Amino acid sequence: MAKPSSIKIRLNSTAKTGFFYVTKKNNKTMTEKMEIKKYDPVARKHVLFKEGKNKNKPILICDADEVIFDFMHDFLIFLETNQLFFNWNSYALTGNIIRKNNNALNEEEVKKIINFFFKAHTLNMKLVNGAKRSLNKISKNFNIIILSNIPFEFYELRKSALKKNKLYFPFFANRGEKGTPCSIISKLSNKQTWFIDDSPAQVSSVRKMNSNIKTILFILHDLNIALPKPVKPVANYSPYTIIGDTIYISGQIPFKDGSLAYQGKVGKDVSINEAINASEICLLNTLAILNLATGNNLNKIKSCIKINVFINSIDDFYEQPLVADGASNLIKKIFKEQGNHARSAISCNSLPKNASVEIDSIFHLGD
Repeated sequence: MAKPSSIKIRLNSTAKTGFFYVTKKNNKTMTEKMEIKKYDPVARKHVLFKEGKNKNKPILICDADEVIFDFMHDFLIFLETNQLFFNWNSYALTGNIIRKNNNALNEEEVKKIINFFFKAHTLNMKLVNGAKRSLNKISKNFNIIILSNIPFEFYELRKSALKKNKLYFPFFANRGEKGTPCSIISKLSNKQTWFIDDSPAQVSSVRKMNSNIKTILFILHDLNIALPKPVKPVANYSPYTIIGDTIYISGQIPFKDGSLAYQGKVGKDVSINEAINASEICLLNTLAILNLATGNNLNKIKSCIKINVFINSIDDFYEQPLVADGASNLIKKIFKEQGNHARSAISCNSLPKNASVEIDSIFHLGD
């Protein structure tokens, strides 16, 4: 009988960087043999902060792409220059990189595109706005470890990019789910551990592997979105109602900075692009109401169930799906896999205050 594989960590001589390898057998991750005693004791002390002035600080394990580096901003530009675009049906890359003829790239083609992108852009990828300032501020109270699922062959480029931006934190490359490496770090350090990532799947994998690790789903700041103040109802109704684990958001029109934007009929007074912008504003106002309803904690939103998009249009207007996509795309950018939703896009003769677009919505609340 073959001996089961074991989880291994390879650290370099300085112990500030390395790789996590999670070996598998029969498609099941083997976690039975974490032979911690075999790891370099000097490396363990250094990388997991077991000595020196930082030894009593808790640990924050931080994702890189979309939390520190603005991956999607640069990647979308890269796709466009290669006559490709991203379909926000989910946040997965495979199946969502589309050619002009609407055919999706297959898994092997996606891998080639990703490798080409990382090779060309890793070193100069822009930072998420405020990421460097926030990390340096957080580092006063936490020991930060950066854990990235960048392909291993671009590990040195990512390490150089961090150094170029003066982000001198221990950095590890990983492959697959992050639950196992986060659990290893937590157990080796024997400290309170936090984990932050923009992927709900990665957050879930960490929670399943080690319930003692505190998790943060990073959903807004990677898009540099500033939520507006909740718009007060214009008549006698509530902005939201919660029944069980479902929250119903009343119709939102495109109020922006205290005034109504894009008034009039789409196709006459308002262009399609302006109507798309209007639907995005409606969705931002929806998020502001959600934030109010959840006590400033949008992590409580488990999923978007459905949105209804009403469009004040001329009679022979037939581009309702394009207008509704403004809101739908933003939902999927923010909530990632949790943003898949049902939708209706309906033209109507008029809307309150001569608004061009109105959106009501239904969301699923979690714990």
